[in-house]
Amino acid sequence: MRGNYEAIYMARGAKILGYGLITKGGGRHSFATAKDAVFTSLYVSPDERGNGLGKLLVEFLCLEFERKEYEKAYECIRNDNFPSIKSAERNGFVKIANAEQKNLLFLHYR
Repeated sequence: MRGNYEAIYMARGAKILGYGLITKGGGRHSFATAKDAVFTSLYVSPDERGNGLGKLLVEFLCLEFERKEYEKAYECIRNDNFPSIKSAERNGFVKIANAEQKNLLFLHYR
């Protein structure tokens, strides 16, 4: 993995149930500064979806955001990933931009 990403994993025993990546803004995430967090690549295993693990993962990433005292947090989600967009919005994210050429939606936390 390139860049300065921190991976957060959810597991049951040796089985990975999901993960999320968090990185500082700047560089390829030029819409955010180095004082901001960017959540990318949130994933929950298909056989674990619908059990609240995605919500738990986003909540944990938001706690990490607050613990590390980032100023702002952003999440990048594919435009057609409606379950993830709804999950982000339920967790306090608000749509701020739509990069249609990259098929991404950007959301801001608080």
